[in-house]
Amino acid sequence: MRSTLVNLFYWTLAFAPSVPYMLPYASYRRNLFHKRDALANLMSQKGVFDSYQSRFGRAGDQRQHIVQELFNLYYRTSAYWLAIGLNVVVITLGVAIGMTRVGVPIWFPGAMGTLAKSAPLTLCLGFAGAYVLSLYDTLRRCRSADLSAYSLHFTWVHMVLASILAPLVCEAFNQRLGRPRVRNGTLSYKGYRRFRAAIGKETARNQRHSRGSHWPLAKPGAGPKQRGY
Repeated sequence: MRSTLVNLFYWTLAFAPSVPYMLPYASYRRNLFHKRDALANLMSQKGVFDSYQSRFGRAGDQRQHIVQELFNLYYRTSAYWLAIGLNVVVITLGVAIGMTRVGVPIWFPGAMGTLAKSAPLTLCLGFAGAYVLSLYDTLRRCRSADLSAYSLHFTWVHMVLASILAPLVCEAFNQRLGRPRVRNGTLSYKGYRRFRAAIGKETARNQRHSRGSHWPLAKPGAGPKQRGY
């Protein structure tokens, strides 16, 4: 019973960072209602609804029904909640993996716990950076009244792609720069050889430069004065 409560507490902590993605939509619904009222006012103007019905509508369509259909094309409530739900799932899993990575004993089903413990640090850093940037973009869209369901879908896609690409890009730069490869806290033999070879070449280059600048070469058989002593 105690372990269940502890796991529930940890998962609640992992769920907490996803709350900022749900609260803005609760306050943004007022802006959506204003947009719907503006569309209804536009349709109520003289000749606007008749022109629309003659081109796109059907006989017997009501103005309120047309307004609701046009509004639901971009601002359907179910589309928003689907995007918010996917963001909640991605953020909760990302935070839970990060908590496991730092040693928090959070419960994962099956073999997911082992995978979470072996997750690279760059994955967590990429996820954290994408989370902060996506949250900033969501708040900026709320301020400018431009928060759509598709923009919320881009946030969780951004976090997933950043978590995948961050370890790959870091590994590519490590190999490109000749740095030693460290896996699970152990330096690999291949990475160690490359690292030692690069250090040896740099040391030899510095020694040649030092000899050439401070100890000029002397001719064979030259005296002390000719050698520069």
